[in-house]
Amino acid sequence: MLLKEFNFPKENIRSDVDEIVAQHRNYENFLLNQITEGTPIILFSDLEGPHLIGDTALDVMKRFIPDDMGGKIYNATYEWYDPLYYKTGLGQEAGDIIMALPLLLAHGVTGEKIVSIAAESGRMKGSDKVIELVKNKGGKTFGITSAWSQHHLERVQEIGMDGLFGTEFPIDEIRARFAGKPRFEIEMEQIRKFTKSLGLGIICETGITPRYVNQLIGNFYTSELGVDFINHGLQWKSIIGDIINQLNVVGDKGKLDLFKKVRDKRPRILVTMGDGLNDKKMLTESEWSIGVNGPDAVLGATIGIVTNDMEVVADVIGVIADGKASSPDEVMKIFRGDDRAIVHLGGGNTPSDLIEKHREMRRKIRGVAANF
Repeated sequence: MLLKEFNFPKENIRSDVDEIVAQHRNYENFLLNQITEGTPIILFSDLEGPHLIGDTALDVMKRFIPDDMGGKIYNATYEWYDPLYYKTGLGQEAGDIIMALPLLLAHGVTGEKIVSIAAESGRMKGSDKVIELVKNKGGKTFGITSAWSQHHLERVQEIGMDGLFGTEFPIDEIRARFAGKPRFEIEMEQIRKFTKSLGLGIICETGITPRYVNQLIGNFYTSELGVDFINHGLQWKSIIGDIINQLNVVGDKGKLDLFKKVRDKRPRILVTMGDGLNDKKMLTESEWSIGVNGPDAVLGATIGIVTNDMEVVADVIGVIADGKASSPDEVMKIFRGDDRAIVHLGGGNTPSDLIEKHREMRRKIRGVAANF
């Protein structure tokens, strides 16, 4: 596929995209303005993992991309992006999550469909106790997620959180703004053709290797659509590529930046929590941080907890909020021998056997979603 074969001029869509994302920016500022120096306690927590069990992005791709290709493509984009950008330090963890946008747009997926999948995500046992505890202390709970924030807001409100920071994914707004434009429609058709040809290759060509498939996908996004994952100013190539380049992804660097904005508001107590690699940076910077069922997250956290019941997490936060523990070591003394969970000191010196227990519990609870 070569979009340049079609004789369409470059289109200036920056103002269109600016209008689309303005609402997201305003909502983010609205949440930050709820935090003051006098706020007793803020819980700044990853959403999928500590509170919701599923992985909406993966589930949406598996459900709505034809010929059972969604899950394969989602996994392949991760395997292509991760070693090339994240592990080299050029990009951020979860920077590939935005790569689902062209595929879902081209296959007619709506925000309503995404919301329906988010609504199906099971809730972690005891998550309600965590949120209730913080509210009872006069505090606020905010979710932070690499997932598509617009489509989780209803679920966040349902479980009682005060708001959600996350990756922009304005699929309905983009479709409403650009559907019917000749170039955009041709791009959507070419994306559908690429998806179909990729599916035929994976299914029918026994000689095709996963690495080759990953590279095909990477070349499609960078060379054909002009998606610029590291802000090096790739030449303009497509409407959808330009849109993606202007959207905000909240991976590990994004979560850290937002954490710092919350910290700058100077709440009395700020507790961060997460279970994934993309939580590690913010957990490392936080005075009180909890890595729950997170083999990578716990390496950045002050406290590690392995459990299938978040009520123990509520109790840990309660001890911190009430001033009964002034350090992670004192938390350990209080919860040593608690039969509901393994509570231990986190950080880079966490023993390998404890990291494996985190990994086992994460897989037990989240299944395939634990891989992302």
